[in-house]
Amino acid sequence: FFFQAEDGIRDAQESRGLGDVYKRQKYHAELLVEEFPEFLEKSFHLTGAYIGVLDFPFKTVDEENDEEYAHLDQGGDRIITYIGSSKSHKFILKKTLPKGENVGLTYDVFKEVVPPDPQPGDDGAVVELPPNYLYVDNVVKQPKMYFFRIPKLGAYLALPLVYESCLHEGAFDEGVEGRLRYHADRETKENERKEKEADILENIENAKKNGDDTAALEDQLHNLVAEEVTETPFKLVKKEYVVCVDTLGQDREILEQDRKKLLDYVEGLVQAWQNCEKELLSHDIDQQLQYRATHKAEEILRAWQEAEEKAVDEAQKNVPPELADKESEVTFILDGARLDTVKHQLLNDAKEHLLHLTHYRVLKFTFLLQQVLYFLGYRKGEINVPGTNLLDWKKVAPHILSLIHI
Repeated sequence: FFFQAEDGIRDAQESRGLGDVYKRQKYHAELLVEEFPEFLEKSFHLTGAYIGVLDFPFKTVDEENDEEYAHLDQGGDRIITYIGSSKSHKFILKKTLPKGENVGLTYDVFKEVVPPDPQPGDDGAVVELPPNYLYVDNVVKQPKMYFFRIPKLGAYLALPLVYESCLHEGAFDEGVEGRLRYHADRETKENERKEKEADILENIENAKKNGDDTAALEDQLHNLVAEEVTETPFKLVKKEYVVCVDTLGQDREILEQDRKKLLDYVEGLVQAWQNCEKELLSHDIDQQLQYRATHKAEEILRAWQEAEEKAVDEAQKNVPPELADKESEVTFILDGARLDTVKHQLLNDAKEHLLHLTHYRVLKFTFLLQQVLYFLGYRKGEINVPGTNLLDWKKVAPHILSLIHI
């Protein structure tokens, strides 16, 4: 439970509501869709709260295009698309914020904050950074303000929600190898410690035989510890969101104390999100290492390939004589035998391995898993994030479980 005073939340009683929201949600990103903005709107009596993601513009995905990020137009500038809101602001979802010289003020929250230079004579003085948010006390007087509805008197606050994500394939791959090195290095250091311990014990024994003082050797033995080994940090990818709130129609400012508290909530969510991802990735890595130790993947694949070849050979022997000279029909029969074998393996022999996947939060070879599911009759809309080729693991996991229990 991360919403505590030491994490920057000033009012433990008020933060409890957000803590409950956090604990109910298995996937942090889902907090942004409604629960987090809804909590902010109610807690601070705001007119609205909504969240945007800074990413490349969306484009329509061609059914024939299976590239993972085919839904993103990566040739243009990144823009803010609103992906979450309180219940009162659902109208803003999926809309994008225009970006230009005279419009799109909110983009300024992603600019790097440069601390002011210390004044002469202030050598060693602590330089305080300005607040890490964008605040407009009267929106109708701000020319770069963009309105999705009729402008109304009130204030606007935009807070950057930027976190370092480690739940991706690159971090998983490097993390698995990094943990293997970590365990190997720890074992090496522990063996070195044991060797030193044996040497000291031998020296103590010899000193006792010779009647020499052993105090110094006893101290060495008491203080002997294995050299510390640190694990390589996970590979991180920056994710950028913006949390926006306003009091439009209320004709009032957002008090500085409330702005600070809102910033605390956002920073608390970021810290919890990062910590949670690290724990999830670490758990995935441990599972993968355990899986490697108990399953010989190469042997399993070899057995499956042999079963496929055997099925093809049997089908070849049973080709009717009248079709022997018809290459296309023979190929169709042999391919059918191979596919039937593969389907049998997926629905029977591979059940244990598919079930193992449901315990992971980071998946490797998602494209291959998609092709397997397509082969088994699933459509894109059933297993992918709407409008994209991205595998939706929340949708897929139940399908795998249903396959296993067929």
